[in-house]
Amino acid sequence: MGDLAEASHAFTTNDGKGRLLLRDIEFHEGDQYISIRHDKANNKFAPYKPMADPEAKLKDLAMPVLTNHRAASKMFRLAVISKAENPFKHKELMVNGGTLVGVVDFALNSWDQSAHIGVLIHHLFTPQHYAKEALFAVLDYAFLGDPKLTWNGVLGKLGLEKVVLEGEKADLGFKNLLQSLHIEHCGKPTNYSSMIHTITKRD
Repeated sequence: MGDLAEASHAFTTNDGKGRLLLRDIEFHEGDQYISIRHDKANNKFAPYKPMADPEAKLKDLAMPVLTNHRAASKMFRLAVISKAENPFKHKELMVNGGTLVGVVDFALNSWDQSAHIGVLIHHLFTPQHYAKEALFAVLDYAFLGDPKLTWNGVLGKLGLEKVVLEGEKADLGFKNLLQSLHIEHCGKPTNYSSMIHTITKRD
């Protein structure tokens, strides 16, 4: 699974017709990532301690970005980029390709060919319903395709057997998002306040 994490990842929503591009986040996009990850409103249901130390902030970004770490940890992080947003409206979130509206973290598991996936969309873009569009494309990328194939150096999807999504019970937005995608398979949460949903390829 380390080779899958180490590979280059890039795909668009709705088979290229959607509003979003998902690709490997770049190290030089650290300021934009930190702007999203450390926003208190974005962490209402997922407590995250902001790091005051600039070096610590960069390390937080770099660990899932650097290729050698991705292979060893079987983790990688994707930028969720809106092609439709006016990039000058949110200059602090401007990146190559559009506006950074969120991030997706993948943690791959070899023993059951699965991925634990976390999706974070900036609260400023909640009305645009980017979370549903992004998650639908992420599930498609996780389950379909042949990971042995590449296109212009980019991995041809992951071909996994199972995906695990976890969120807080109090997060109604997360509940509604999963219900809108008809995801109802529950699993054992990591703590009493969270809920976990497991989706298999057969589903």
